[in-house]
Amino acid sequence: MLKIGIPDLQSLPNGNDYTKYDDNTANHNGNNHYGKAAVVSAIQAIANAYAATHKGDKLQIGQMSLPNGGVFDISGDWTPDGSSDGHKSHACGTDSDVDDLASNGKKNI
Repeated sequence: MLKIGIPDLQSLPNGNDYTKYDDNTANHNGNNHYGKAAVVSAIQAIANAYAATHKGDKLQIGQMSLPNGGVFDISGDWTPDGSSDGHKSHACGTDSDVDDLASNGKKNI
């Protein structure tokens, strides 16, 4: 079998300084927190620094990449160019949605 995808994507583990957010708008079955090793490490380090300087507030990590990379199908129409999904930059494991989440569960922004 020929497997096509982005090599060496890693799953973002659960962390104390961030929460993984899945909005369930794409057909990815909640399996969307994968990235290159450097991206996963950077997210963890940034979240740790953020929590340390914001009195325990956490970052909310949204969509990253799918397990094998590729374009998200948010619209559910498998548009070949991905133009309808707004997440083309996530296809290679080098991008992530990030938001801040106050310790009271409300966004700071």
